[in-house]
Amino acid sequence: MEMIYMEARLFKKMMDRFDAFVNKANAVCGKSNMKGIES
Repeated sequence: MEMIYMEARLFKKMMDRFDAFVNKANAVCGKSNMKGIES
């Protein structure tokens, strides 16, 4: 049971990092897209 709990926590941490990475990538893409539309 402990192992499953640890795995779940590790998995959640990885997913949180992935979400943060996706959000950053979307923010960067959004900024560059806005610049492209403006110019």
